[in-house]
Amino acid sequence: MNKTRTGIFFFIFFFISIISCAQPDFFTRYYFKNLNIRDGLSQNTVNAILQDSKGFMWFGTKDGLNRYDGLSFRVFKFDAKAKKSIGNNFITALYEDQKGTIYVGTDAGLYVYSPITESFIHFSLKSAQGTSIEHSVTSIISDKNGGIWVSVDSQGLFYYSPSQGTLTNYFSNKSKKHISANITRFWFDDSGTCWLCLYDDNLYYTKDHFKTLKPYVAADGSQPFKDDIINKLVSGSHYCLYVGSSKGGLKEIDLTTNKVRTLLLKDESGEIVYAREIAFYSKDEIWVGSESGLFIYHLKTGKFTHHTCVNGDPYSLSDNAIYSLFKDREGGMWIGSYFGGVNYYPKQYTYFEKFYSSGNTNRDFGKRVREFCESNDGTIWIGTEDKGVFNYNPATGAIRPFTNPAIYHNVHGLCLDGVLFMDRNICQRIKSSELKDQTDKIIP
Repeated sequence: MNKTRTGIFFFIFFFISIISCAQPDFFTRYYFKNLNIRDGLSQNTVNAILQDSKGFMWFGTKDGLNRYDGLSFRVFKFDAKAKKSIGNNFITALYEDQKGTIYVGTDAGLYVYSPITESFIHFSLKSAQGTSIEHSVTSIISDKNGGIWVSVDSQGLFYYSPSQGTLTNYFSNKSKKHISANITRFWFDDSGTCWLCLYDDNLYYTKDHFKTLKPYVAADGSQPFKDDIINKLVSGSHYCLYVGSSKGGLKEIDLTTNKVRTLLLKDESGEIVYAREIAFYSKDEIWVGSESGLFIYHLKTGKFTHHTCVNGDPYSLSDNAIYSLFKDREGGMWIGSYFGGVNYYPKQYTYFEKFYSSGNTNRDFGKRVREFCESNDGTIWIGTEDKGVFNYNPATGAIRPFTNPAIYHNVHGLCLDGVLFMDRNICQRIKSSELKDQTDKIIP
């Protein structure tokens, strides 16, 4: 293709995009970029995502830890010949402390990465209870004092003090046999209360530094999370806590009034939303990763949009099973999936609507847009070299293909002057009243 034709195609696409960006909100679509094993990712199941203090993106997969610089991946895996390599390839959790040290949770213990030496050390410190972190790490966070808290499958909750070099194990099977040690998620609020989620059990809290553990009871006297599997806890504005679970979807706890509100329980088809991940995109917009795609919930309106993998659509999600969500400092959202690698949604400074070949045949202009012109009624006629003529209505977003025996699918020119002219190798003069859409309806 010569430079002139390339320029024409770019200008046409650019013009159509500018027209669409001025349209109402109901035209807004989400376009995702996918990164997977073909791009250098070590494995397509992304369990954990982190942006470090230097700006690198980290992705923990079932087979390796990946560092992404915006262009390429560097993969960290176990290497028997390298003493300071990571000891396990199944990554489950990631956290960076105030000094830039990255804690890497795996399905068999915890490792500490030094960005200075680019090496890993196995965290083998023994707790005062005689235990060490050996099983699958479910979550890692820090407190306001710089202490590191780690929840471990079947081993309870660990607290590591970097300044003192000590490790304490809470709710271990050895110390409290009457309490399940399967902590899936936990969170500290501003008052110092620790909220804990026990697998297939309930939501609990402790106000006395783990001396007692009480189940959460709502203002109406119910226990809304009993016998549920809580997958995520996220704090929001106005002293609210948001809970994603396997059976209860997305719920909001107002910690001031102690009232619980169900925000998202079922999708548009009536299926229960298996809420695995939660992340705030803005104060009003919550992203919920589920087994059936991505839900974007708006707190102000109570409405949501549902985004799924669409076969043949390069800008849709790459997979419906969402396992991780992360908002970077630039305002972009990263969506880790089980089968499709990671998807990226950049911050939208200016909105451009895309028209491209995809699984949605109603929006398919073909791949080779050649010409366009505006009609007297405000619609836009579009000529392509592979699919003929289309009419686009900016007011409604409707796209209609048109046929006429005199029109070849390879259109090289359009001009409107009372009548519509179409050019293949010769100029064809067609009245607009002679054009028919796919329903064979005459266009006035």
